[in-house]
Amino acid sequence: MSAMRIGANSGSLPKHLADLAQHDQAEALVEAALEEVRVLESLEYYDFKISVKSSHVPTMIRAYRMLSDKI
Repeated sequence: MSAMRIGANSGSLPKHLADLAQHDQAEALVEAALEEVRVLESLEYYDFKISVKSSHVPTMIRAYRMLSDKI
């Protein structure tokens, strides 16, 4: 079986992260992805990959760097 993909996209962030996204889009992407990670880990599921996407490349790069620091 293949790993599950967790995806956070700047165009479809959860509504509760709107204020954070206004302040720091990269941080909002990371938090959206980490929320999904926490759900899967609470179910003892660890076979996943994380993807964060933004049409603004510097934001996406910064989000991946932030994610790397946290995981």
